[in-house]
Amino acid sequence: MVNTGELILLKDVKGNIIDSVWYSDKWHNDNFVSTKNISLERINPNLGSNDASNWSSSVENIGATPGEQNSIYTINTNTASNISVSPNPFSPDNDGFEDFTIINYKLTQATSQCS
Repeated sequence: MVNTGELILLKDVKGNIIDSVWYSDKWHNDNFVSTKNISLERINPNLGSNDASNWSSSVENIGATPGEQNSIYTINTNTASNISVSPNPFSPDNDGFEDFTIINYKLTQATSQCS
């Protein structure tokens, strides 16, 4: 069964929507030979639910981290500087340790260009 394109809703006990995401199996790590029985996890729950770059495959041995912090969780240490990278350095080698980084920047103008 393919669930790509399905809307997933997280609701509280009163039926209020807490979060939602349009699921895509394309968010899995391209370096995995197979993603069968491997859950998608959010890199950081404070970033956008529907941002494809905020999702990747679990690197936990059992394929998921139910009730635990996600195996690929990366903290956002938004500092007062104009640009920050966390963690710095990071090691995108798919070993489950510091594979992802968050880059924060504060721009001084409404229109700017970054590269």
